[in-house]
Amino acid sequence: MNLCLYLVCVFIVGGAAAGMLKSRGALQDIDQMSLFRTVCKYCVSVTSVRDIVPSLKYAIQEAQSGTPGNCSADIRDV
Repeated sequence: MNLCLYLVCVFIVGGAAAGMLKSRGALQDIDQMSLFRTVCKYCVSVTSVRDIVPSLKYAIQEAQSGTPGNCSADIRDV
């Protein structure tokens, strides 16, 4: 909560569990995007290698624009 009060941006980069760990209760197996949408100003899911850099640049730009806020990037199956 203090991060929001002081307008500090947090940039979260997440990913998927390894194929053999899927559906076995791995921490990365939870729906991270639904969780982060409640506390982030901008969330993006990256699904191809060529989109990683442009997506991260845009997320950082969004985090810093207007009122600063948290952003999340989910990079999975790339």
